[in-house]
Amino acid sequence: DIEAYALNASGVVNIIVFDPKGWALFRSFKAVKEKLDTRRGSNSELETAVKDLGKAVSYKGMYGDVAIVVYSGQYVENGVKKNFLPDNTMVLGNTQARGLRTYGCIQDADAQREGINASARYPKNWVTTGDPAREFTMIQSAPLMLLADPDAFVSVQLA
Repeated sequence: DIEAYALNASGVVNIIVFDPKGWALFRSFKAVKEKLDTRRGSNSELETAVKDLGKAVSYKGMYGDVAIVVYSGQYVENGVKKNFLPDNTMVLGNTQARGLRTYGCIQDADAQREGINASARYPKNWVTTGDPAREFTMIQSAPLMLLADPDAFVSVQLA
């Protein structure tokens, strides 16, 4: 029950992201098909046929006032393609949720000797001797993106 899962989010849910298998399961439910019957005044409209094949993101439409998106992005690990979202996954969230840029430890012994661990930037310069002598400059950073409110999202394993 989507409404029951949405209660676990800290805010308003206005988007649901499915993996391809989760989307197939969701659209197979009789209750979903009944809610797509617009004769009763609903503005729900989903593209249940084939759409955006081969694309990582496919917007399927609206289910009430919630946008439905299917995400099939993949990555390669040890030569094997894997999906970012596990099979039969549904993620409820809000499109207004924003991330924060925080900073982790800069992995440089000179920075640590100077007492700089977590910093937005660490400027560094050094000189090499020779003919010609050269001076190099570098700026290091270790940005770490975080959700301000991770509870704005609810992840559900459907099967």
